[in-house]
Amino acid sequence: MADFNERQSIVETSRQALTIAEETYAQTLQRFIRAQANAYFHLRRLTLYDYQHNKSITYSCKK
Repeated sequence: MADFNERQSIVETSRQALTIAEETYAQTLQRFIRAQANAYFHLRRLTLYDYQHNKSITYSCKK
């Protein structure tokens, strides 16, 4: 019986670890997506080119 309880405890601990890992992965993925989007728009601004519409863009700095 003690062996069963120990195994059950191991399964529960593993389940908790999996939940934490899934949450961490989702958060990391969102940070990656946001960083990629920022990099894309930064590249657009640096090159003054709209890659989605294949045309030059103008950048005006309003003061």
